[in-house]
Amino acid sequence: MREGEAVQRAATRTLGRYQIIRRIGRGGMGDVWLCDDPRLHRQVAIKTLPAQSQQDREFSQRFEREAQASAALGHPHILPIYDYGEQPTKNGQVVTYIVMPYVSGGSLTERIATYQTRQTFMPPQEAIAYLSQAAEAIDYAHAQGIIHRDIKPGNMLLRDDRWLLLTDFGIAHILSSAENLTQTGVGIGTPEYMAPEQAEGRAEAASDLYSLAVLAYYLFTGCLPFNAETSYATTIQHMTMPPPPPQQFNPALPPAFEMALLHGLAKQPAERPKSARTFAASLQQAFVGTPFEALMISATPYSPSAGQPNTFSTITQPTMSNGQESANQNTPVGQPGSRSLSRRNMLIGGSAALVVAGGLGTWAAMSKFRAAPNQQTKSAPTPTPNPDGPNLILQGHLKPASSLAWSPQKNVLASIADQDDLLLWDITKQQSGSPDPIARRKARKGSAMLLSWSPDGSILALANTGEEPLSQDSAAIDFYTSDISKLAPGFTNYVTGEGTATVSGMCWANKTTLVTVTHSPLNSNDSNHFRLWAMDVTQPGQHIKAIPIAGSLGGGFSLSAPPQLLATSPDGTLVAISLYTTIVIGKVSLLANTVQWQPTSTLQFEKNSFAQSTGVFWAPDGRNIGTFFQSNVSSLYLWNWPNKQSTPAKELDTDAKLITMAWSPTQKNPLIATASTDGKVQIWNPNKGTAPVGTLNGGEITNKKITALSWSADGQWLAAGYDDNDTSILVWKIQGRGF
Repeated sequence: MREGEAVQRAATRTLGRYQIIRRIGRGGMGDVWLCDDPRLHRQVAIKTLPAQSQQDREFSQRFEREAQASAALGHPHILPIYDYGEQPTKNGQVVTYIVMPYVSGGSLTERIATYQTRQTFMPPQEAIAYLSQAAEAIDYAHAQGIIHRDIKPGNMLLRDDRWLLLTDFGIAHILSSAENLTQTGVGIGTPEYMAPEQAEGRAEAASDLYSLAVLAYYLFTGCLPFNAETSYATTIQHMTMPPPPPQQFNPALPPAFEMALLHGLAKQPAERPKSARTFAASLQQAFVGTPFEALMISATPYSPSAGQPNTFSTITQPTMSNGQESANQNTPVGQPGSRSLSRRNMLIGGSAALVVAGGLGTWAAMSKFRAAPNQQTKSAPTPTPNPDGPNLILQGHLKPASSLAWSPQKNVLASIADQDDLLLWDITKQQSGSPDPIARRKARKGSAMLLSWSPDGSILALANTGEEPLSQDSAAIDFYTSDISKLAPGFTNYVTGEGTATVSGMCWANKTTLVTVTHSPLNSNDSNHFRLWAMDVTQPGQHIKAIPIAGSLGGGFSLSAPPQLLATSPDGTLVAISLYTTIVIGKVSLLANTVQWQPTSTLQFEKNSFAQSTGVFWAPDGRNIGTFFQSNVSSLYLWNWPNKQSTPAKELDTDAKLITMAWSPTQKNPLIATASTDGKVQIWNPNKGTAPVGTLNGGEITNKKITALSWSADGQWLAAGYDDNDTSILVWKIQGRGF
């Protein structure tokens, strides 16, 4: 009797204190239930293992020991364990269960199926990113003395398609005791992914690496190396037969990649790479400089047993054990079978003989690469390059980037998304094919986050609206070192400014002073919506109170990007603040822990306008100030600062509704970039008239909402965050585009 049936027949709707909502997965090694935790008011996923006799104390002790060991694993790519326990049933059995976070993003199996539905394959950068994340988790667990024993895509959960979480540590070990040898249907692993030595009953760390190599083989060839009609046949193929050459299914795979992949599939554990990370790194290195073009074409499966094609038309529904199993038995063609191997169906032993019955039946396809010159392959026609398309697409956030900022000293891009991690990207490494950011750290939760580098690039400031853990009437700012590995020298925690609220702009004055403008909630009773706050980073212990600035917001923000209501002059001596229909220019200083604000001039927009200023930006020569206003349509206005005229010197009209703008920091080519709600990035040169001089194209991402925009310090690169399905950051190299 399945453990799920035992739970239901017990006439209970609880597992311990957890209230069952519904079953969300079923597999060979357990069912998974969506439950409610009434104590902590959150939903959790609970895996129930096969029901055992209440008298089997050895199983209970082994379960508790393995659950405790798995719960001690603390790694960003390992799904944590919240709790574990036992649930007695009326028939004298006991159901053991493990409580984990509920991850709604699905598994890697489903992600792969999404690409199969599109008749294409996962891009190699994405595939290697998943393999690398899994490798980190595997090596970490091995360092703690824990072997997974069931590495496969069904045990890899995804947070919003990008962040991988390896789950089900210890489950196979719990269920592989001698007492369970004769129990029907008790799985100990998955034959299609199982290493030869594990099938013989001696799993070791290298066994997990072998399983990871099988996954890599599947991702890059479209088929599994061994997948026969029975578990016996599949297992014996793993133990005795060489895997089909990956180029048999995908002739355009780089030779170095094939060598690295087969290295991970070596029959003897000692012949495999020394670690999972070493294996993943070798795959990544093989793709450096290799452009990829995905194309799904028909191919004939290769049979390692006969060396001849097999016809195969039906696919077995895969069985998984991570809580993302599908109860739907109508599996589309193109998804390889994955059966749980039971002790009843296989005799384990050092000298046991296994008889093979059946052959290899597998779905096969081919991913076409644009091959290197020395490869003799038939490639698909090369598409015409998009001259306005991005040079790079960065994907690592779970939500759209709310702020982008380039280091002033090198081409390193910082990105932050609401309620998400802070990332650093090295464009040099990204150009060489690396899909991952060079640094990642957990950031304080918040929305409309803003980033700003110090003028020397040594400190990165991150402003937070104060949603968590602070109260909503106090903003928080974190100061990090340039590699974001730790807080800046002298800072032991975030900094708050007394009287501050939502940060609406940041800039640096006098090289070491961070200046922010904040506004209070519109429904508050505070008549002084705007406040100015500053912090000298060389004196971390300061406690400075924000001072009010004359003016009223006059309306709410309804944009997709945070407003940037503050900008500093190129020499850092002056600050411009946008206050609804007015731009106030002045000097900011600190005196005795008090902010000093000395307005020097005002630029006034038309009094009868209903437009709203949503940003202010200073030209690199210090002679012009720009802003854009929101009405039914947007207008971009430029003021000539030295003339101190209250009316704009130039107006740049656009039919689009602008979200944000950015002024290139180089004086040689003073370009302005604007982003609109329809996904357009337009480039303007104020010296060449009032019309845009070009439009940057995002390819398939075009027409998606833009959330952030930023120029690199040398003006050669422009980055834009998009609200597409992959929360992409597009990067264009502007140099050489004729702007």
